[in-house]
Amino acid sequence: MAESEVDTKATRFPKAEVLGDIFSLCVNTHKSTEELLREQYGYFEKLAPQIADIRQRYAARKRATNAMDFDDLLVLWLRLLQEHPEERELYQRRFQFLLVDEYQDTNKLQSDLMICWPRVIKT
Repeated sequence: MAESEVDTKATRFPKAEVLGDIFSLCVNTHKSTEELLREQYGYFEKLAPQIADIRQRYAARKRATNAMDFDDLLVLWLRLLQEHPEERELYQRRFQFLLVDEYQDTNKLQSDLMICWPRVIKT
């Protein structure tokens, strides 16, 4: 936030935890910042350029510090499974089943991960 130079007092700008929720929802629903704000956070829609800029800065900071958040773990796991079939097969042999508790609460990203697994047990 500090690097973005957004004046949070001049506008009704979302707090850090709300920004985290927005960024996470974007990743988990495969939606752009603008699209998600329009659909779920209409009162922040006019701030879309600044929020998108902070999201890009956040991603760059994670890369620069070699860090990941929970969403990155899911996204990069999915990318590994999709782009490297030999690795996917290795893990599918090692972990015969994938147990998904509370399946009804999964999101798009989590569902995409399950599609990569041949045997999924949903509870």
